[in-house]
Amino acid sequence: MALELSGKLIQKMPEQTGVSKAGKSWVKQYFILETVEDKFPKKISVSVFGEKVDMLRNIPLGANVKVSINIESREWQGKWFTDVSAWRMEVMGAGASNGAYSDGPHAEPPIDVSPNSVADDLPF
Repeated sequence: MALELSGKLIQKMPEQTGVSKAGKSWVKQYFILETVEDKFPKKISVSVFGEKVDMLRNIPLGANVKVSINIESREWQGKWFTDVSAWRMEVMGAGASNGAYSDGPHAEPPIDVSPNSVADDLPF
């Protein structure tokens, strides 16, 4: 099941780093996405992990993005915690020259179908 969110990137939290039990270093970062199409906009905390942090570094604050996400809940000491993690981000609208940022095996680059791009590709 593919889940997507669209909204404005309004905040990037500081990167978190550490070392796993296996001795490998890791990096994680949260960002705040504000939905823009809802009647009552919502702010949603989304995380990126590992190499996906590089995707987030390339997207400026204020950019409108479409984010493909996974949602997972875990139980710890009788309490449940939910994590929303991004695996693909695409800048939308103005400033979309940054394109899509993804590490998913099923991700495809966005296709420009604006009237100008189609006309430029015609052989006549």
